[in-house]
Amino acid sequence: MGVSEAGSTKTTLAKQIEGAYQRIGVTGAHRQIVLMILLGVFFNALEQNAVGITGPV
Repeated sequence: MGVSEAGSTKTTLAKQIEGAYQRIGVTGAHRQIVLMILLGVFFNALEQNAVGITGPV
């Protein structure tokens, strides 16, 4: 397989993946998952800073 053939195969695969994402769209489940991840990051940041907030014991 030549270089041009390998490039066209990757382009075709990329177009297929993009087409699949376009058909699926963004659903409520996607939004809930992102919200849960962001809340987890937020609470993790609070937990990491809790020692600094309370000071030396």
